Amino acid sequence: MIFVTASTYTVSNTQRPLPGRAYSDGITLFFGVSVDKHESYPRAQNHEVDLADILCALWAGKWLILGITALISCISVAYALMATPVYETTARTLPPTASGLVSYNAASQLTGAAINGMLNTDSPEGIQTISPDDAYAAFIMQLGSNAIKEKFFETYYLPKMSKEDDASTQKLWKRLEHSVRITLPTQTDASAAVTIEGTDPRRIADWANHYVALAIDATKLVLLDNLKGEIEVRKNGVKNQISTLRVVAKESRESNIVRLQSALKIAESIGLESPQEGIPFIAIGTGTGSANPDNFASNELAYLRGAKALRSEIDQIRQRQNDDAYINELPDLIKRKALLQGITVDQQHLSVARVDSAAQAPEDPVRPRKSLIAGLGLVVGLMLGMMLVLARLMLKKA
Repeated sequence: MIFVTASTYTVSNTQRPLPGRAYSDGITLFFGVSVDKHESYPRAQNHEVDLADILCALWAGKWLILGITALISCISVAYALMATPVYETTARTLPPTASGLVSYNAASQLTGAAINGMLNTDSPEGIQTISPDDAYAAFIMQLGSNAIKEKFFETYYLPKMSKEDDASTQKLWKRLEHSVRITLPTQTDASAAVTIEGTDPRRIADWANHYVALAIDATKLVLLDNLKGEIEVRKNGVKNQISTLRVVAKESRESNIVRLQSALKIAESIGLESPQEGIPFIAIGTGTGSANPDNFASNELAYLRGAKALRSEIDQIRQRQNDDAYINELPDLIKRKALLQGITVDQQHLSVARVDSAAQAPEDPVRPRKSLIAGLGLVVGLMLGMMLVLARLMLKKA
């Protein structure tokens, strides 16, 4: 049935009149529709919901709304009270001072400037000094490395957590990655931070301090290993120079003996046992080194010294234990070797970072946030109650 509202007339297709047929109680319409002017027609049903209906429905369902709100709020408060609290602590570091690197940089003085001043020569360039920024950069590299995290995991985290949790090593490692956060320095803030989350306040504070200590010790070890390597290279260089000079001196001594033996044969062949008295002896040679007995022996006129002197010199050279006294460069090398052997740098006298603030056991947890959870529970419960009331109203209007 189709109804059309127009003044007080009712349009109905129940009579189904023939097209063009007139009736006494109505007005003839085409297409089988008649208008009855005597009977009143019903109003169309209204499916729209206005503001008044919504307010009335909310007021009528106020107890349902309050009940749902109270239920959700109680659940949220119970969760906030029963959930395991999670704490967070942070250890912060700053770059070291220049005084913490004095013992390390002393190696540069002992391998460079000190040798030059003692020997009054130009020795090779000393070991490069390190600045506080360089030392701190090496520390930051170690702090953010996986090697330190793995060492912390194996030394502190795994032994403790494996006793309390049956999880696998891989799961514990993933848990550690989510618990530890490393904050690196920026252009405006030179401090670095290690933040650890956990359920035990004292434990996570100790862990954060141990994590920083591991990074500091690893950095010191790397720097000292590099320093020791540089020193060993220079020590080996000096040792090799000394060994080479001694080998050369030994060979020179053997060659000198051969030359003296040749001169001895000449002196014996001419019957010259000793130089004749009253005849001056002239040594022919070049350079200042001619006064050296070993160099003098290379002179072609060495036989003029006489067989007796030559035999005595040959015996003395053969009885010589070493040739160090006849090596001009040896004293300087021995001094350089002594300086290098005297370089010692202990980890306790080396600083690569300063602990600005050590991690402390926190008193308040970071999760769960009880007030926030209670507030969200209240809002969610109120919204859910209102949605149920409005849904019931829409079902009634449908």
